[in-house]
Amino acid sequence: MQLPENVLTCIRLLEENGHRAHVVGGCVRDFCLGKEPHDFDMTTDATPDEMREVFRGYRTVDTGIKHGTLTVLAGGEPLEITTWRVDGEYADHRHPQNVVFTKSLTEDLKRRDFTVNAMCYSPSEGLIDEFGGREDLAAGIIRAVGEPERRFEEDALRILRALRFASVLGFSVEKATADALREKKQLLGSVSAERIFSEWKKLLCGNSASRILSEFADVIEVFLPEADAARFPSLPENGDFLLRSLYLFAGVERAPERYLAACDRLRTDNETKRRGIGVLSHLTDSLSLSKTEILHILFEIEKDDTELLLDLRAALGKGKGEKEILQTVLAERIPYRIADLAVGGKDLTQRGIRGKEIGETLKDLLFAVMDGEVPNEKEKLLAGIARK
Repeated sequence: MQLPENVLTCIRLLEENGHRAHVVGGCVRDFCLGKEPHDFDMTTDATPDEMREVFRGYRTVDTGIKHGTLTVLAGGEPLEITTWRVDGEYADHRHPQNVVFTKSLTEDLKRRDFTVNAMCYSPSEGLIDEFGGREDLAAGIIRAVGEPERRFEEDALRILRALRFASVLGFSVEKATADALREKKQLLGSVSAERIFSEWKKLLCGNSASRILSEFADVIEVFLPEADAARFPSLPENGDFLLRSLYLFAGVERAPERYLAACDRLRTDNETKRRGIGVLSHLTDSLSLSKTEILHILFEIEKDDTELLLDLRAALGKGKGEKEILQTVLAERIPYRIADLAVGGKDLTQRGIRGKEIGETLKDLLFAVMDGEVPNEKEKLLAGIARK
């Protein structure tokens, strides 16, 4: 396994000072899958105080020191190194109340979520896989380490993480793990909305999202009851998060309002909320939109959201050829914004138009151009305006 220079430096320094050190978790999983790892986390038997002594020549940050995590800036890159530990009780189903440092690598690995994330590696010791993670990777299985009920009670976010890994990796969830996450699904109520939304975005973009959502619809309903579960089996092949999200709301009554309620509860970013409401508000049952209708939609929600709307209509089996119409409209530079008109407020002022009438008149002129009633030519636009 090829490790970055800063990681090798940290492992070497720890080993030279009598400690063991490994990269652990996702980077090892990705390497075993034949993917290039990007994020590297390290684990060691050195305590935080011992790590400070080892890295006294480097800048360090007490990232999560009470849980044994020290960030070392080696080679200009931050690297989190965590002491082997045993977690205490999880009172909130998310975070341990305390941790106890241990000299047992097995004890540290057995507290982790899934077997595929419980492997570690170092150049001197090679791959260490005490829970069958490599076999589960080969079999395409997400399996909890140890007792799955306990893993989900400790950290309820693991319920969504299991589904996210299965969706992204194209894996299945091992039966005992699947049964446990269903049994503990209500514990998702103890997880912050921001963390749920973060996992949901990754889950929904996975290549196997449709299969996982269909299989675990009862779990998804816990945090997203507004979505139409009947659409889970037919998600658009396009993995775009916003398109797939809107597809799940396209058939529900009062879709914009329900989408807004879901966004507010999950505390989504403003762009996800704004764009989704705009698109759902302009979604109609018509089989196809005309050139004029598309121009009016462009006026309301601009180019990117109009494209998203037409992609959604296509996913719903409507609007054949609408994207081509849109591209023609854009290529021909047909105005759909007031700023595109050949006349402006100054021209209207010279014609005696004042105040709010300027904006109203410009809008009327724009609609006339979009409807094909008048060309976007200054003299012809002004010709229809009576002097005041």
